[in-house]
Amino acid sequence: MEIICEKCGVKLTVPDGKIPKGGHIQGECPRCKARITLAPQKAEDHDPLPDDFFYEEGVRLALLLDSDRDSLFKTKDIAEKMGFKAISPAGAEEALFELRSHHFDLVVLSDGFESRPLTQSAIMEYLNRLPMSFRRRMLVAIVGQRFKTGDAMEAFSLSSDLVVGKGDLDRFADIIKHGMAEKDRIYRAFKEIMAELGRE
Repeated sequence: MEIICEKCGVKLTVPDGKIPKGGHIQGECPRCKARITLAPQKAEDHDPLPDDFFYEEGVRLALLLDSDRDSLFKTKDIAEKMGFKAISPAGAEEALFELRSHHFDLVVLSDGFESRPLTQSAIMEYLNRLPMSFRRRMLVAIVGQRFKTGDAMEAFSLSSDLVVGKGDLDRFADIIKHGMAEKDRIYRAFKEIMAELGRE
């Protein structure tokens, strides 16, 4: 069984023979020393996974979070034309489940999703706690009426990669392509060095 430390993101492998039947596993992360607990759930404790839960390797995933059906439809259409498998959960709880279960190349969060300001967003709180080794592999875009597209200081203050004004959704594909290219350019040298050191 593979376990990922929630604090530092390291992947740990536990041989199936070491897992007690119906028991709990507790231990310490060898990298960051955080406490790791794995408590197996009983079958009746959770809902079965939906049929479309698993995706083929190499599929680029986009998580689209918007309470406005019109703009959600528009961004979903654009993301799919860009080659993403677009997923649009109904609420924050479902979105957090998706984030914990899959790697997303693109996360688009609308200001006011579920009628919550970004400062109270459970999605942003989760993303901000991700280890950088995960976070730098995804592009996080915040969409809202009050934003000026491409405002780097606004994006920085929101802990996102870019902000997009709702009036610019017609140019959404170009904006996302540019944001991804810029992020790749920024992290390319870093990734190469980390790969040489065997850390990425």
